[in-house]
Amino acid sequence: MKKNLLITFVFIGFSFIAQAQFQGNFVQFFNNETYLNPAFAGTQISAFNISTIARADYVGIASEKFAANKVLLTVDKRFDDKNFALALNFNKITFNSYNNYELAVNYSYYLNVGRDRKLCMGLKAGGIYADRYDPLTIREANDDVFSDANSKFNPTFLPKIGAGFLYKSEKLYAGISSPDVSNDKLNITASGGYKYFLTEDLYIEPNFLMRYYKSNASKFDINTLIGKHESFWLGANYSVNNSVALMGAIYVNGRIEIGYALDYNTNLTSGRMSHEIMLQWDIEDAL
Repeated sequence: MKKNLLITFVFIGFSFIAQAQFQGNFVQFFNNETYLNPAFAGTQISAFNISTIARADYVGIASEKFAANKVLLTVDKRFDDKNFALALNFNKITFNSYNNYELAVNYSYYLNVGRDRKLCMGLKAGGIYADRYDPLTIREANDDVFSDANSKFNPTFLPKIGAGFLYKSEKLYAGISSPDVSNDKLNITASGGYKYFLTEDLYIEPNFLMRYYKSNASKFDINTLIGKHESFWLGANYSVNNSVALMGAIYVNGRIEIGYALDYNTNLTSGRMSHEIMLQWDIEDAL
């Protein structure tokens, strides 16, 4: 155990002096947080699950080439007999002429510190393949010098290393991480939430996500959810000085969760709407 603690502290210390690459923003972040904090691996109710979020940003913006599309897929497996979990993230982000393809493996080791309470320590390793295709607008369309074959193509591969900590109980969770690491710029993410049960099944859950970037504007999201266990939930999101959103989800047979969010950007004059679809499948009993 001391060895695991030492490795985790070494990585978290290194990540605090590292640069974060571009990350996808999702208002339903609380359903798929391993892409921001690897310590969340294995914290779902089911010991094995698959989840995905697909988001279309800036729908209806005047210039379609500036629209953004994001897809996040996570496969999560917890090994209760050995107190650790593994999760695989695949994240694709398309914006203008940029394409980011990210693949990362998350490892989380957890300590049981009381009844239904865990302290989790996570590591993330992977990479981002980024490419950019710059088609040129020219006066002479038949000029071979400026044909599509001669347009600029700039592929880049960047390693990704991250680390994080998480405290989780039946009702409360709080975590901090540096999820995306390279070069010399600071990036810290913190999140937390509390589930207050009104009845045995009905609950209210406020939660938050804070992202600090050394070289960019920080982001702060606040959610409030009301739901019934394994039946449905409804909620609202406020991203400070950026957007507001309404969202909800239903459960099918208690194992499949289907969610949708409508996000309204308060800073744009066109393309203010963004749509987000979420799907999570607890398949522990299917294997």
